[in-house]
Amino acid sequence: MIIGFGWEIHTAPGEAEAELAECNARGILDCVLSNDVDTLIFGAQHVACLTKPDPHKDDIVIYSAVAIENDDRLGLNCEGLILIALVSGGDYHKGIECAGIQTGIALARAGYGSSLAAIYQQYTGEE
Repeated sequence: MIIGFGWEIHTAPGEAEAELAECNARGILDCVLSNDVDTLIFGAQHVACLTKPDPHKDDIVIYSAVAIENDDRLGLNCEGLILIALVSGGDYHKGIECAGIQTGIALARAGYGSSLAAIYQQYTGEE
């Protein structure tokens, strides 16, 4: 049926969220549809999340990496979001004991996410 509509089929070689984020960052996908914003951590530029505040209707919230970075209250880039995930935990690990999302946000807003990413890139030569 998918082929009948002319759509492509692609199997992710690894983590599907990372693959979707990469496709979105390259412009292959306009937006990633997910039940959370984890794909922003993998570099997605636009994520649509289905929310269910009212059981009688479906609401979708669109998150934009550029809007999150440019928002005066947030100001979080991808490296900052990664640091928040490392500190507070998530789907893949528990995070740092006795540290939560507020600690992660404070560290990210202070620029430590970008600093750590720069050190990593300098050490490994990877981006």
